[in-house]
Amino acid sequence: MKMFGRSTTLFGQSTSTRAALAPRFAGIALGALSGLTGSRWLMLLACACGGVLIVALLLRPKLDQLTITVSAPARTSVDSEIDCIIEVTNHGTDWSPLMHGVHRAELLDDVTFRVDPLPAGVSATLSLTRIAQVRGVVTASTVDLATTAPLGLRLRHRTVGVPMRLIVHPAQVPVALLPPRALTDNTSWVVSRTGVDVHGIREWRPGDDASQVHWRSSARRGRLIVLEREIPRPGGLALVLAAAVGDPDWERVVSVGAWTGVAAVRSGREVVLVSTVSGDAQPGPDDATTILDWCAQSQPALPADGQLRGAFTFAGRDGEVAVAAGASARREWWHWASSLAEAAGVTLVALPLDDALETATGW
Repeated sequence: MKMFGRSTTLFGQSTSTRAALAPRFAGIALGALSGLTGSRWLMLLACACGGVLIVALLLRPKLDQLTITVSAPARTSVDSEIDCIIEVTNHGTDWSPLMHGVHRAELLDDVTFRVDPLPAGVSATLSLTRIAQVRGVVTASTVDLATTAPLGLRLRHRTVGVPMRLIVHPAQVPVALLPPRALTDNTSWVVSRTGVDVHGIREWRPGDDASQVHWRSSARRGRLIVLEREIPRPGGLALVLAAAVGDPDWERVVSVGAWTGVAAVRSGREVVLVSTVSGDAQPGPDDATTILDWCAQSQPALPADGQLRGAFTFAGRDGEVAVAAGASARREWWHWASSLAEAAGVTLVALPLDDALETATGW
């Protein structure tokens, strides 16, 4: 999926370049010498120097006749590269000048580019590689255009705003997936060829493996009969992100929590995420992407009573709630949350900020 944006003008300005100092001082010097010597030729040369400056001022390129479009992937993660496509179109009636530009977007590194002169009605397309530096959501960007055409004496700027939306997910980290709790009478099962327990029998259908055929039943019925087997459906995972504002390891908390949730979803488990989100998080195309989208906009907070009780309800009695906790949360908040969990018959499981997994009863 690509996100597209069209440019809108913010402001433009023009300043003299260092090259303009030469004709300016030359004109002053020649004018002074002409006054001392009375030479008309020197005065003519002084006027010519001034004329060059006037011509450079009048022959300014029409940068307002350019439009800029930026397209980029809808999602990426911290420290990952993305390809941004910048298209510059000349809607004027004359050639556009040689230009240099800078594309700036929050959360991304700045990138510079060059646009060669364009005939009227022609577009230039540039592919630029960017690196996402911080998680979050990009909602806008700007492009600064600059040119010294035609004589190199005046530097003309134009800054345009280009809409851009990009969700930057937390940095990917290795995680240890919390195993589902032990099977109970309420455990649901799903039919699978790789299962062990017998779910039932049915007639053979195209695509069934020969290993599924139950030959004794097939001989007795006079037609092919296959065994259907089943495996337990993985239990759900209640996942909590907890850290106070200013917690130094908050970004690690978000990364561990986000990718633990993704690993759980990809293993077939349902995940409930408890986190404070600011912004306009939107559901992704699948559950794993939704978790990453929400974690991209998560803000440090210590979950309150109501949020925790929702996670406890999802986990069920004798269930487990996984917690990615920052340094601040591993003090008073953890003991308070543990007491609530104990009263609800739930166990808090700490997801430490490394590759190991451990059950914590206290810190």
